[in-house]
Amino acid sequence: MLDFPLSTSKAVVIENNGIFALLHQHHPDWPLIVQSGNDFNPAYVQLLQQLEKRGVQFTYIGDLDSRGIQMADHFYTLLQQTPIETVTALQDPKTVARWVSLYGKKDAQRTRKLLSNILSINGN
Repeated sequence: MLDFPLSTSKAVVIENNGIFALLHQHHPDWPLIVQSGNDFNPAYVQLLQQLEKRGVQFTYIGDLDSRGIQMADHFYTLLQQTPIETVTALQDPKTVARWVSLYGKKDAQRTRKLLSNILSINGN
């Protein structure tokens, strides 16, 4: 893999199998990687880090529940070269906070914790 030619310098990592299938159906040429189910096993982490060393940068799409945000945070900590702005390009903290306030469950304690986690991912 270290010398296999790459067809892209960017890829989208998707937590949810259903979202992965939907995006692949509508955008078959997009460089998508499904994350769901591998629990960041060593082979997956090694693959991501090797691709990153070869210049691939990753954007992450995950569920907006507490577990999904924890997974996004863990995903970012595994990367060594991709900046947080790239990782969160499709789900940046301000947009996520807006989505949560507009569409999230009406539970003030839960929402405060969720927004705190979102902001901590971006270092705020």
